[in-house]
Amino acid sequence: MDERTAEVLAEEQVSLLNSNLETKFQLAGVDLRLSKQIAEVDLRITEVEARLSARISEVEAGLLKKLAELETRLLKWMVGLLVAQSGLVVTLIKVL
Repeated sequence: MDERTAEVLAEEQVSLLNSNLETKFQLAGVDLRLSKQIAEVDLRITEVEARLSARISEVEAGLLKKLAELETRLLKWMVGLLVAQSGLVVTLIKVL
């Protein structure tokens, strides 16, 4: 191999090494940006989780309140029907 060919090959190797080094620096930059974006997404997920948890608690409290109201109304109806049934039974006993 002559000297000129050796120089060309050496220059090409230096160029390839520099290119690889640039690629590594670029990848490090991409990795840093991705890490920041992942941290931002994690923060947003945490915020959304907190809002959803609060909203679920609100809905649950509303449902429990409505269920208690329904229970009260149902109990009133049951007592009313029990009184009516008792009156009907007493009336039937008197009649028969």
